[in-house]
Amino acid sequence: MSKTPPTSVRDLPSEIIVSVFMLLPGKYDRVRMSVACKSWRALYLQNLGMIPPELPWLVLPSTTKPMVHMTCGPFNYKLDLPAPIKDDAEFCGSHEGGWAALAMNTGENVLYNFNSKETLPMPTTMLLEEDLVVQAILKMASFSAPPLPDPAQCVVAAGLAITEPDSIHFAYWQYGVGAHWTRVSLGSRDGLSSPMVDIVYHTQRGCFVCLTDDQNLHFLKPRLGDDGITVMEYRFLKVSLAQSGSEMSMMTNFLQYMNLGTLSGQYIAQSGNEIWFISKYLDSFGNGNRTRWLRVKRLEEHGTSKEDTPYWSVVCELPGRVLFTGLASSRVFQRDDDFSDHAVFLDDRGIRVPGLLEVMFERTDSGMFSVKYSRAKPWPPAGGEEVAHVSNKCPPTWWLH
Repeated sequence: MSKTPPTSVRDLPSEIIVSVFMLLPGKYDRVRMSVACKSWRALYLQNLGMIPPELPWLVLPSTTKPMVHMTCGPFNYKLDLPAPIKDDAEFCGSHEGGWAALAMNTGENVLYNFNSKETLPMPTTMLLEEDLVVQAILKMASFSAPPLPDPAQCVVAAGLAITEPDSIHFAYWQYGVGAHWTRVSLGSRDGLSSPMVDIVYHTQRGCFVCLTDDQNLHFLKPRLGDDGITVMEYRFLKVSLAQSGSEMSMMTNFLQYMNLGTLSGQYIAQSGNEIWFISKYLDSFGNGNRTRWLRVKRLEEHGTSKEDTPYWSVVCELPGRVLFTGLASSRVFQRDDDFSDHAVFLDDRGIRVPGLLEVMFERTDSGMFSVKYSRAKPWPPAGGEEVAHVSNKCPPTWWLH
């Protein structure tokens, strides 16, 4: 009796292959598996909607050895960047498809793609009034859509400084149209203007959401004018703080009222149709240069009457979700693994290391914060290429897929 020949892995049931695809944590692992044979590639393409989205990768800039951490794995890898990007660029925001906004030390502003290494120019001047144009320094930028393959859909909203140091001004630019950024004054009901601290494009609302340092929101919706030039429809939203202590966890209450923390960052993020506001605090005791806690709040807009003021409601847990915080790059993902209920933060403190001739920045404060249990832990894990504790470039950013 002849022996039965061994079954090829290519003959495995399709549901098993799809299950394996879903268990692989990284996009590169899935792509490598998909090219094993034509049938696997077909299954991969047919089930892309079922496969969990790739989580952002952590980009750690340096003029000597830039690194990237692929979030779901334990390893760090050397990041291959073109010399001008590696030596002269400061990261100012990220967008899906591997796009990043960069301010160059040479005075240029560019869009850069991590995947294709393509570089696209942006304006370096801002139009303040009809005939007044000034040089502007890019500090943060968010996109309505990737600049390629359809440039007409891409509007870039930015935070610009005229001089250093200076308040951040909101401005926008329709990709490929015009030579300058167009400034928009972020006013309020009392006529005062507050500097912006973060910005995100809300895909479901179709508008940019800008956070100012008074914790109010500014909605700016791009609209194509009759002359084919993009204009911004502007709406101001005054937001009050939630008053009910029952909305806060015991730990959050304790930290808030005992003032055990120094505010070190404020971010805005979209979660479905919701808008989240995140505050990051450094430890006031022990190591004052480390993040102690993050406070996540959700915008509540619908009260019992039209006169009700929108307010920030404290979020006490994130079941099935993970939040990544970063300047002009915060994102929320559905996740049912070790990342669930966590806010992942990067070291964007910009703390200079004293006593060194070369300007160096500390890079030891990236971590994960459990919203439910109010605990922070270091992240990413050590492994592979070691990440230096200092760098001559700051801040890091997220590589969004």
